[in-house]
Amino acid sequence: MSKLTSLLACAATASAVACSSPHCLEVPLNTWPAEEQADPTLPEFPTRDARPVLRSFGSSFESEVDFAPFYVVPSPYLGTTFQELSTANVHSGARAHRAWIEGANKIVPGENTNHRGYPTVQLDELDGPYAGVVRIEFQAWVDMPMEACADKDWVSLMTLSSYADDQWYQVQLLNLDSEGTPHLMHVPVYGQSVHDIFQTRTIRAPQRQWFTVTVLVDYRSDNAWGSPMLAAWIDGALVSAARFNPRVDPASVPTEKRPDCLDGWDGEDVAQAEALCGLDYRGPVLTQAHFGLYAPPLLESGQMLNDDLEILELAP
Repeated sequence: MSKLTSLLACAATASAVACSSPHCLEVPLNTWPAEEQADPTLPEFPTRDARPVLRSFGSSFESEVDFAPFYVVPSPYLGTTFQELSTANVHSGARAHRAWIEGANKIVPGENTNHRGYPTVQLDELDGPYAGVVRIEFQAWVDMPMEACADKDWVSLMTLSSYADDQWYQVQLLNLDSEGTPHLMHVPVYGQSVHDIFQTRTIRAPQRQWFTVTVLVDYRSDNAWGSPMLAAWIDGALVSAARFNPRVDPASVPTEKRPDCLDGWDGEDVAQAEALCGLDYRGPVLTQAHFGLYAPPLLESGQMLNDDLEILELAP
């Protein structure tokens, strides 16, 4: 993991569920917008037949072959996170992807020791990144004992990136807080969770039952929001939408916290900063993604299942 990645390792917003551990470091309440609708223009639910499909990737997790071209996190990861294709609980077909936690990970300053149990989808290893408008849909089943404690208070359902390197520095996530509220993370830039289009205050993702996650990513800057935009629905209900920057903004990192790889950077040229830190930006496109268990280190148990994944590049 790069120093740049380690510097701002994934953080998630907090929640209001009471802590059960006597040594728990409680986190503050979420501060969602006062109103759910923060922008007068809301995205419409992207029905599958609304636009012609240009390219597609899909998997019902029936075989490891589907992810053979891509990187798969080793199992067990850090000795605590496991994954398999399981027949025990499926949404369709004979198998689903299952990942689970057996024990907490140590917190190591400067390192990301989050739980990881997933295969990646690296579109650059197939016929190239998806551009323009992208529709993503998958089934999820979550049983995670989250609490409003630091490093126990979230789980991620999805990670997207416009970079082709293995550092996953500039990403966009769809997370659940410890109350089960779905919300986008790292929008508009890394470390922020500003839902300037929409954020639910009432909808919760269910635990221990299958639910449908639908995502619309519009990488165009000439859309109705004047910026790349990301929106997510749970079982057809809009839960979170925000503008985002698909490219890193190293100027937003305080000078005293800049990693060693930015030594010699002129402070302005983003491409130079990316080259110095080994980041491979492919433009405002979907280059790689992962769906599966990604959770903070102090969770000691829990499991997540995924099924029926589909990624579509749509005609603009």
